[in-house]
Amino acid sequence: MDVKQGYKCFDAHFRGIPVVPPKYNLRVKLYGSRDLKSQIKYHFKLLCITDGLKTPSQNTILHLASLAGEVDLVNKLVELMKEKDLEIKDKDGYTALAKASINGDERIAQCMVEKNGKLVSIPTGTKLLPVVIAIMYGNKEMAAYLYSKTPSNDLTNGLNIHGATLLTYSIKMQFYDISFELIKTHPRLAVALDHNDQSALYQLACTPSAFHSGSKLNIWQKWMYNCIQVPKSTRRNAGLRGLIHLCLYFNFIFLSIFLHDFLKKIYIISYILGIYEMKSVHHQSLELLDLICQQIKDNLDDDEINGIINALHEAAAKGVVEFIVGVLKKFPEFRWLRDKEGSTIFMKAVQFRQADVFCLIHEFPYKDKMIVLVDNCGENILHKLEYSSVDKISTIQGGLIKMQKELKWFQEIKSMMPPDSLEKRNNEKKTAQQLFDESHKELMINAEKGMKETANSCIIVGILVVTIMFAAAFTVPGGNDQDTGFPLFLNINLFKIFIISDALSLCFSTTSVLMFLGILTSRYAEKDFLEPLPRKMIIALSSLFISITAMMIAFTAALFITLLRTEFWISLPITTLFASLPVILFARLLFPLLSEYVMSTYGSSIFNRKSKLLSSG
Repeated sequence: MDVKQGYKCFDAHFRGIPVVPPKYNLRVKLYGSRDLKSQIKYHFKLLCITDGLKTPSQNTILHLASLAGEVDLVNKLVELMKEKDLEIKDKDGYTALAKASINGDERIAQCMVEKNGKLVSIPTGTKLLPVVIAIMYGNKEMAAYLYSKTPSNDLTNGLNIHGATLLTYSIKMQFYDISFELIKTHPRLAVALDHNDQSALYQLACTPSAFHSGSKLNIWQKWMYNCIQVPKSTRRNAGLRGLIHLCLYFNFIFLSIFLHDFLKKIYIISYILGIYEMKSVHHQSLELLDLICQQIKDNLDDDEINGIINALHEAAAKGVVEFIVGVLKKFPEFRWLRDKEGSTIFMKAVQFRQADVFCLIHEFPYKDKMIVLVDNCGENILHKLEYSSVDKISTIQGGLIKMQKELKWFQEIKSMMPPDSLEKRNNEKKTAQQLFDESHKELMINAEKGMKETANSCIIVGILVVTIMFAAAFTVPGGNDQDTGFPLFLNINLFKIFIISDALSLCFSTTSVLMFLGILTSRYAEKDFLEPLPRKMIIALSSLFISITAMMIAFTAALFITLLRTEFWISLPITTLFASLPVILFARLLFPLLSEYVMSTYGSSIFNRKSKLLSSG
């Protein structure tokens, strides 16, 4: 193809259409600031493919057209080109097919592959096949097509790097159809390492969202998740096509009365479908994990063993308990495997505060031997409680809660260890207790500072409520009888509500002030953070909330008594509304913090010594 022919092809294609093609892909930054049409037209005389002249980024016109999704232009260019011209690469080693893999238009790929089938086997400068690039950019249809055209030999040549890379990226993007077929066709890929020296197991461990334990669900979502059942026949066909199965297996009959077309338009059904697809992915991940474990043989080389070790420790760090259970059920001996630092998976779980993973230790024999193992630094599992900026801990709100949970971890592990291991010193000659105290000193200071700031702010509110309610008790609405001194509305029910609310408010506000005062004058010793300080904070905040609620009830009752002989029923809704607003606002601000204190102090323990995950079916 000469320049003149190519330019006519380009000019005919762009005549009469918008300057910026509608399919222009913004994910990839092209050379220059011009729009695609102007850029191609400006450089076209330098884009003679057969002469190899290109833009400064070394893109040919076919590269740019493929990236922009210009199907007609690509078809015309491919017709005029020779097979070898399609193999020209840009400065990053991308062929035009690799660029089309980014765009995701399957028609462009078909046009090129039909002309030159070798294109699917040409990797980029970073050793990625076009099918891998398609998966990286989430183009599922393009990936499926390219996978069907990629020769098996390209995936298994040498050290299986291309096949392992395709497998790991398909797992990362949750294209499990390709993952299942790859492992079944090439079982050795299950333990092979990709171009980043990562295995399929490791990539699965790095994807917590692929498992139930890694999905952060609220109460409503958990309820929906437990109600939905995913039949085995549809676990690999999640989506709207599984909607009928959803209606049949969902525990609530009312869903089945809707028509299929109408269901797609209802938000609640879309919401349910999201939970359904999530659970389907979780089931597929477990099936994939089981399939990978079936391919693990005894004759593994050192790289493959290291890949398994890295995967187990990554899962332990991220708290993917289903992954740990799935592997250890097949290979219980893997619990003894250590990483390059000499840590076991249970040490890693303690280091990253993953209670569910750590509790699996109770299901193994020789638990007492595992608990006293030391790593390369001479540290046992109790030393791993050294405080650091661990993601798991940093999500907990408030220094007090952080410190309380740290102490609970220390107490739990300490109770499992023999006395001589408690005094075990690491290579720096420090015991676990010394290391814990030193590393948590700053956290204790922050917790103390946070509690005192909260107490100082709330004690002012408590004192104001005490002052107001004390004065209100002797200035009752309606006044007193001049002869007897008794309140004039003593026999009215509203007055009884007023006086009881006043007394309750005064009592609880006084209690809150005293408890906040106790917080301000506490010793703030380490053990005080475990229960005494949280208990004081819970009582203080609860009392303050009750006192404010009772105060607003007393205010409302007093106002009703004052307006008793006027348009009472007109003022009733307005007064009730405005009186309830401060209570609702205060509850909204206070309840999350208070509930967290209560759950952390009196809620169920995060340590389940009767764990049966490994023994369950």
